[in-house]
Amino acid sequence: GGDGGGGGSMARDGGGGCRAKSEYQPVGFLATSVDEYAAAIARLLVMDQRDRLKIALAGRHRAERFSQARFEQAFVAVLAPLLPPAPP
Repeated sequence: GGDGGGGGSMARDGGGGCRAKSEYQPVGFLATSVDEYAAAIARLLVMDQRDRLKIALAGRHRAERFSQARFEQAFVAVLAPLLPPAPP
């Protein structure tokens, strides 16, 4: 994920909903090969600092969507209707 300090994020394009290999994404770059990773790093090195900060911040916000606390909240919300009420 983004680090909020100006670094961009890179991820391996393993399929699923992320099919735009090594192309700019709001949260970073996707790559599958050494050449694609090198190209993404080169783009980050010459990118304007404001643009790097934007994708780093977007990456951080995206990572927060998948935090442990968020998972627990969603998990409990799904199971709550199936559980008996808590004793008084």
